[in-house]
Amino acid sequence: MKKIIIAGYETPIRIDRYLRNNFKELKQAIIEKSLRQKLITLAGKKIAASQRVQNGDQIDIAEFLLQKTAKSSNNNIEAQKLAEEIKTDLVIYEHQDFFAINKPAGLAVQSGSKIKLSVDDALPYLDREYRLVHRLDKETSGILLIAKQREAAIKLTGAFADKVIVKEYEAILQGIIVPSECEIKCMIAKSQC
Repeated sequence: MKKIIIAGYETPIRIDRYLRNNFKELKQAIIEKSLRQKLITLAGKKIAASQRVQNGDQIDIAEFLLQKTAKSSNNNIEAQKLAEEIKTDLVIYEHQDFFAINKPAGLAVQSGSKIKLSVDDALPYLDREYRLVHRLDKETSGILLIAKQREAAIKLTGAFADKVIVKEYEAILQGIIVPSECEIKCMIAKSQC
C-alpha cells in the first residue's frame, strides 16, 4: 500500500472527489469498488466514497491501482481529442469561475463500468482544476456546467441544491400523442407517475 498524506485543501473534500482530482484515471466505479474491498483506506480503516478527508489525513492506496493509473494516463488519446472538441466546439458560455458546454446526446458525463470515454475524462486535459458541477444522462443533450476551481464547484453545486439554479427538460416525441396536447409534471423516476 502506498501512503498519501492529504494536503492543499482549505476545506474537507469527499474521498472519491479527492481521488478523481489527483488520480485522473481512477474512475468512480473503480474508486467505489476499491473502497469496498479495502484497497483504498483512511489510516487503514474502511470508508465510504462520501466520507470527507482533510489536510493531514493519511490515505492508503494499493500499489497496483496507481500502476494502472500511470499506464493508462500515458495513452488516453481519445480523452485528449474530446478535450479539444469541448474547447473548440462545445463551449457556449464562459465566465471567470465556470463555463457551460452544449453536451450532445450519446456523450457520457462521468465514467462507469461500460463507459469508455466521458466529459470527466477530458477535463484534466483542459485544466487539472476543472470539475463537474452536475450530471446529465448519457443520452440526454443539454447544458452542462463545469467549474474552473473547487470553490466555484462548491458554490454552483449549492445553487443547484438550493434551487437557485433549476434544471428543465424538454422531450421530443415521435408519433401520435393522445391527447394531442398535454403536460406531465412529476419527478423523474423508474416508477410511473
